[in-house]
Parts: sequence; C-alpha cells; structure tokens
Amino acid sequence: MPVSKGRKKKHKKTKPVHHQKPASDEVFERDGMRMERRGKVTYLHNTRTEAEHQAYLESLPAILTEIDLSIKEGAEAILAYFEAFDNIALLGGLAINHHENQTDKDDDGMAETILEYAINICAALPVKSKPLPSWEDIEELIFNLRNLKMVYHQRVIAESVNSRNLRPEDDKMIELRFQAMLETLAIRGNGYFFHVRDLFLELFSGHDAFMLEHYGFAATDIVNTEKELEDAWKARLGFDSDFPHPNVMMVFADWAFNKMRLPVMNEANLAAFQIDHPEYVVENGRIVTYATNDPKDFEGLFRVRFTKPVQEKVVRTLAMKFGDNAAYLLPPANAHMLADSGTRVKLFLQSGDDHFYHFALPLLSRNYLTIGQYLLEHAPNDDKKYFKKYYQNKQHSGSRDRFLEEKVERLFKNFLLSVQFAPNTAYPLPDQKPNAKNIEYTELDLLGVGKSYTYLIEVKAGELNAAGKRGAIDSLVNRLKRNVSEGDFQSNRAQIIFKTMPTLFSKRAIRKYI
Repeated sequence: MPVSKGRKKKHKKTKPVHHQKPASDEVFERDGMRMERRGKVTYLHNTRTEAEHQAYLESLPAILTEIDLSIKEGAEAILAYFEAFDNIALLGGLAINHHENQTDKDDDGMAETILEYAINICAALPVKSKPLPSWEDIEELIFNLRNLKMVYHQRVIAESVNSRNLRPEDDKMIELRFQAMLETLAIRGNGYFFHVRDLFLELFSGHDAFMLEHYGFAATDIVNTEKELEDAWKARLGFDSDFPHPNVMMVFADWAFNKMRLPVMNEANLAAFQIDHPEYVVENGRIVTYATNDPKDFEGLFRVRFTKPVQEKVVRTLAMKFGDNAAYLLPPANAHMLADSGTRVKLFLQSGDDHFYHFALPLLSRNYLTIGQYLLEHAPNDDKKYFKKYYQNKQHSGSRDRFLEEKVERLFKNFLLSVQFAPNTAYPLPDQKPNAKNIEYTELDLLGVGKSYTYLIEVKAGELNAAGKRGAIDSLVNRLKRNVSEGDFQSNRAQIIFKTMPTLFSKRAIRKYI
C-alpha cells in the first residue's frame, strides 16, 4: 500500500557494536601480577587487594632473592647442556628454531633472544668432542631457555616495583632503568634490519679507504658477505640429506635451460653449475643438502664455505674462537642475559681446525653500527688515531656527528618545503659587550627560517652503551645528560640570542649559507 506523508518507515534497531579487546598473545601471572602482551604492547595488571598488595611489597626482598636463585640455577642448567653435548649441534638446533619462528608474531623475538644468549655461552667454551644431542634434547634446551628468559622478565618487574616502594622520589630514574632493561630483553623487529643497514652504509662508506687499507674490505663488503652467506646457507637446506630440496632442483633446471643443457645431474653439468652457483655444495656427484631436523647434519649446514676472497677477510675479522668469550661466564658478567659479550661484534665462531660457523646472521645486521665503529677504533697499527681524528672529530666531513647533522637537515628539508635552512650557523655567545673587539662565537647545528616560524635545531650523536642497555643508572643518566641536556641547553642559548638579535639569524645567516 502507498506510504502516506504521516507514516514513517520503520527502521530496524541496530545493536550497538562493542569492540572486543584483542586476544592476548602472551600472558604471565605470578604473585598477584598479570603481565599481558598484545602485539608489541605489554600491559601490567595488579590483581591484589590493598592488604594483599602491602603484604606483597613487604615480601619483595625475599621474592627477589628467590628469583635471583632461579636465574642462577637456570643458567647453570643451560650451561650443563653445552658441557654435555656437541655445541655446534646445539647451536644449530637453536638456529633452526630461530629460522622457523623469526616471522611468527607469537614468538615475537623469543627465538632470537635465546639464540643470542646461547651463542654467548658457546663462545665461552672450548670445542671438545661430545656426543650429538637428540632432537628431544634440543627441544628441552629451547624450553629451558624460554623459561629462563621469562624469569629475567620477572626480575626486572619485581625490582622496579620494589625500588618504587623504597624510593618513590626516584620514580623517574627507576622507570628509565626499567624501560632500558625491558627493551634490551624483549624488543625485536624485522624492519629494523633495513634501517640499520642503510644507515651503516651511508655512514661508514665514507671510511672505505681506511678499512680497505687495514682490513682488505669495505663497508659494502660486510653487507654483501652477510647476504651471500645467508643465500648459501638457505641453498643447503633440505628435508633429507639424501635428496636435494625441490628449490635446488628448480634452480638447477633453470640453469640447465638457460645454458641449453639437458637437466641431468651428471659430472660435467654439476661442475659447470657450481662455477655459476658457488653457493651450492657439490660433492660425490650430487648437490648436497642438509636436513633441518637431524643434528648430525648441522655441522655441514652451518659451516661457512667461502666463494670469494673478500668473504674470508670479513669473516676472519668478525670471528672469535670457541673459548675466547670466557669472560662471559666469570664475574661480573656471570652468564647474565643482559651482560655485554664479545659476540656483539665477533659473531662468527672459529673452531680449532680453522672452520668457521654462523648461526645468527640477522644478529650481525642488528649490530652493523657497533661493528663499523669497532673496526675504525681497533684497526691494527693505528692506536685509535683515525677513529679520533676522522670519526669522532666533528670538524671532519666524514665524522659521525657531521653525518647525522646532514641527515637531519635533509629530513627537515623534505617535510618543511617552504623553510630555508642554514647548517652550522655561527652566532655570538650571550653576555658579551656588543662593541667588544674579540667576540666569541659558537654554532647552531641547523637554522630554519620560514614565514611564520624559525627553527633552532641541535643534533646529538650518541647511543646507550652496553651498561646502559642493561639498566646501569649512572651510564643511563650520563649519556642522557651528555646528549639531551646539552642539546637542550644549546638550543635555549640560541633562542636567547635570536630574541635579542633576530636580524642576525634571519638575514646574515641565510645570506651567508644559502
């Protein structure tokens, strides 16, 4: 029937949408505290009553003692595995675990963290002939390593709560320590590789001549070696050591087609194939692959095979012998998961028979900047002269500080298109007589002059050292003072001059530098 003007259409009532909280990726509960991770955000919930919480605060010193004992016993249990079984096979199993879980959001960096810890321990132990572990032994080791890492998380949280209770006036310092330690333990990310790699190449390619002279390779050779070794390692992966991986068969078939050969793995074809594809291992008339679930195959799978002289130069420079990291097991490190280790720079492991092994190439790329700085600082027969003069000295065009200032300038120019920028703008220090003969000048790292705003920018180069990353308050505070506080002071000083002599900035500087 027709709808009259007075009659309105009935609309179905829609139920309000209640957005459900996303499911937790990981939950841990202990002593009335619930730690919940959703994605990359961690939430802490106190589930105690007021009386229960007060009792908990009073018991925290005893709880921390108990956790410390658990950490000690856990580390000793982990060490026992490496003293009982073949270390290369154990690390191989952990590396396979990392390879299979590195993109798993539920793992969220756990596999990488425990592999890094295991490498630190193995590098501290000399190579000895030991029985091969079973796959069950490796899975048990992974389980214990994961548990130990979670106990470290408990330690960081419990210590933070106890410190806030005892010294509430130091809350900011306690939070700073808590965040630094938690980030070192937990934060991982795949996108981070590309950022660090690009930054490393931009910064250290300017020092290639020095590195070629002292090491025989350039910055790009380190990056290329990592990629080539990673590709070669993947080329050796197989389901069964007796049969090539399907991917290997496909590569061989494509090669044969392009060379107009029959795709038959005879001696002549395999010899020619290996010349064009040195990343593959050809032995006894076949392309060799190694099973990822068989510990006896791990020695061959993870051994480095050089296909270029420059690869050997890079690996030898960035390698340490099994046993050379012994300090990691001794005081003050005591095999602590957050303790500094020589493997941050020297991640390849060298055996007594001069074989080299890699178990965590992604860790190499995470540490590019540390490695580059180490190479400049510890070049043989140089006594840090180049490092101090050309890397630390801001007056040199290739220094770290100057590089970052130029990078920041390009960044600001990209998103403030109408602003004119002048780098290293000189201005007189405050509190000087205007007509003085010898006026003392200083510099503003970057001045930006626009129609509505003037930008006074100071750039500070610096990062947390190993002590700061494990929560050492003195190191954290000193680094922040040196970088943030100094930059803040210098920017404010420039602002004072700008307010008293604006034409100095808006006319003289722009005319001089742009």
